[in-house]
Amino acid sequence: MTFKLENLTPIGNNCKAGVVPALWLYWNKATDTVTASGYMDCSTLSLKDQVLVISANGATITNYYVS
Repeated sequence: MTFKLENLTPIGNNCKAGVVPALWLYWNKATDTVTASGYMDCSTLSLKDQVLVISANGATITNYYVS
């Protein structure tokens, strides 16, 4: 599958994007490999932002950072 921007939700510091790391929530509805190179390639995310990824079944959350 592909990255779905509508599954990405800002949680905190989103109005300071690019200045300090922001916190995001992403629902991985299609059980994609979110760590694949370029998967979350969108202008909304900035380096060092934190992304909490919720599994398709909603049972687990994994924390990642934008590099």
